[in-house]
Amino acid sequence: MAEPKIAHTDGAKLSVLRGYDTSHLVVDETWMRQRSGEIQFPKSKAVEAQDAIVEDGRTYHGYNAGSYYLPNDPCYSQEEHERLGLAPVRNPRNVVDVCTGTGIWATEYGSDLSAIQPREGVPNCTFIQHDVEKEEWNYGCKFDYAYFRYMVTCFDDMPAVLRKARDSLHEGGYIEIFDTPLQALSMDGSIEGTALEEWGEVGRAAGRKLGRDMAKPRRYKQWLEEAGFVDVVETIIAAPVNEWCQDEEQKEIGRFMFHDFYALVGGLKKLVLAAGYTSDEADDFLSRIRQTIEDPKVHAYYEKYIVYGRKPRADEVPVKLYNAETEKQSNERVDSEEVPTFSKMVLSSLVTCQDYVRTVFKNRLGLNI
Repeated sequence: MAEPKIAHTDGAKLSVLRGYDTSHLVVDETWMRQRSGEIQFPKSKAVEAQDAIVEDGRTYHGYNAGSYYLPNDPCYSQEEHERLGLAPVRNPRNVVDVCTGTGIWATEYGSDLSAIQPREGVPNCTFIQHDVEKEEWNYGCKFDYAYFRYMVTCFDDMPAVLRKARDSLHEGGYIEIFDTPLQALSMDGSIEGTALEEWGEVGRAAGRKLGRDMAKPRRYKQWLEEAGFVDVVETIIAAPVNEWCQDEEQKEIGRFMFHDFYALVGGLKKLVLAAGYTSDEADDFLSRIRQTIEDPKVHAYYEKYIVYGRKPRADEVPVKLYNAETEKQSNERVDSEEVPTFSKMVLSSLVTCQDYVRTVFKNRLGLNI
């Protein structure tokens, strides 16, 4: 008998299956409403006209337009960080921050599709407008640390980008990815039937249309290992959306999550349109998402995936790193090897059997046949 299918939003079961802690997600029953309401977000003054596309009051990158489907203005880019990463990096000299956004995280080097970062004031930090998938990584140096953030809507071939990052790292250097799938979950089923649950389906439909896997953070660990990284560690954090948790620290996280997500919602229209909605339908749907995350009865959370790995030293582990050339050579070897057909295998078996019978007749009966 087939096991019942687990719903995409069933955090109670999926958290056990994926092995992450949800003990902090305890509902604060006295919390009846959150602050907020109508929030006005400033437009970025740093985005130059030629580098930005304005749609529905939000700005998107204009460099290689269509590579990234989320906005790049401060509405979505303002973040708070206590730790800059989990990878055990020690005294890095050169760091690349891919998809750096406003440049808040970047410490030494940054690369991005949108030139919205500060131009001065950080002497050891250079910002580069660069498509890391379609262009070569010619930065003039090897890196000790490559950091990726919010890649879920990016890249047609994420494993290929990870291999480029690998080739640009020093031996012993680290890569780290911070990302989240588009599907929200809840422990108590409170998002079932809401626009937030619908958003998960819409996001997946848009991903299929655009050729992007919107749940790919769950595959980063596998892809890093396949790219030859060692000591790969995956950490999943359940981050609440809004202040519904009892724990004060989780309330604080929920506040940031709420404001980030509320700001992001307006920038999701391109994805909703890609899923087949009309413009009016998309506007109504996004409005319902905002209403859902404001609803104190909805106890949603998102899975935050933090995955890092280390590029091995040449004398450490005999790891055969994947690249396009080794794949080509492997395919050529397979093509050059003759694969036996069924008829040839049968014929070979008959010949072997015939030789055996001849040997028995000669040794036991003295007959040559």
